[in-house]
Amino acid sequence: MSERKPVSSIESVQISIAKTNSPSLQIDIDASYSAGGWSGPALNYRQYVTPPEDGIYEATLDADPPTDMASQAIVPFKHSETWANFPTEYLKGILIMSKSNSVKAVL
Repeated sequence: MSERKPVSSIESVQISIAKTNSPSLQIDIDASYSAGGWSGPALNYRQYVTPPEDGIYEATLDADPPTDMASQAIVPFKHSETWANFPTEYLKGILIMSKSNSVKAVL
């Protein structure tokens, strides 16, 4: 199995606080792979010793690259993820990074 890598690009990011028993952040992302055959996108959250001063937490959208020959066309996709027990008292937004760009969403 190959090492997970950042996806090609992020087009948009929307965040909202989910109405559940414990605090959770709903993250919806429109992004693109650089070719066909990529799979398993997931956010890789940066680990902080102390909360970021600006309240903007960072994560990279990583996925498994193709293991065989793949089409060489840009492949758009949507990814949704829930961040359970996010730092409610510090988080003001999130910056999602890819291989070529990053997009910030704020509450």
